[in-house]
Formats: sequence, C-alpha cells, structure tokens
Amino acid sequence: MTVSTNAFASGVRELEFVRSVDRRLLHRRALSEVFLTDTAAVDGQRFLAGAELPSSHAYFTDHPGHTAVDPVLLLECARQAETYGAHRHLGVDDGTTFVLQSWSMRLPGLFTVRTSMVSSAGLPEAAPRERGGPGRGAPPPPPPLV
Repeated sequence: MTVSTNAFASGVRELEFVRSVDRRLLHRRALSEVFLTDTAAVDGQRFLAGAELPSSHAYFTDHPGHTAVDPVLLLECARQAETYGAHRHLGVDDGTTFVLQSWSMRLPGLFTVRTSMVSSAGLPEAAPRERGGPGRGAPPPPPPLV
C-alpha cells in the first residue's frame, strides 16, 4: 500500500506501508515496537514519515476508555520518525543519544467522551475489560465514537 504525499509536499515520492524500517535506527530491540514504515525527504531539512498503528498493543492500546487513537502511540510514532529521519536524512551518527525535553500535540475532537461513559460526578468511568492474552480471551472492542 502507498499513500500520495502531494497534499503535504509536491514532487515527493509516495510513502509505503508494507514493512517496518530498520529497528536499529529507531533504537528499538523488538520488532513489535517499530511502527514507522517509511520516510521520504522533502528537502535538506524536512521529511515525511509513514507509520502503521497497531490495532492492539500491550501498552499503547490497553487503557480504560480506549479511544480510536492513543495519543501516547502518536507521540511514539513521532519520536520514531524524528530518530529515524535524523539518522537517514540528516546524517546523525548511529550511536547518537537523543534526549526529548518536551513535546505537545493538539487533537481537536478526538477525545469526545460519550455521555453513557460519564459518572454522576462528571468523570469518565472505566469500562470493565477482560484481560487479553493466550487462553484468557481477547479484550472487548473499544466503545463506538459519537
């Protein structure tokens, strides 16, 4: 699968989503922790990145009240994009350590709380969930977004 990059930068090749990038350039040991699938240089200082978000993950999608997209997962994808892009497109040495000091993101409308999931005190309630895993049953699907 490929996605056109024309909406973001003209003349940049399409991003691919068929395999993960080299996990060593993301400073990751486990392939299950690699979400980045491709990057494409826009110019000498900018690049576009593609990632495949897992539908389930032991950490990123195991929160009560799971929404369509976990914002921590999006930040991890952004971290992987900047680390990989720095190595691949900006020439940063493989042994370089990255120190993240702060990030922020705005996701308007992503976290609209359903009224049936709000307690009388106005706080979101955690929906009961089965623990997933081999022989223990899969977790229930996330509640539908309204």
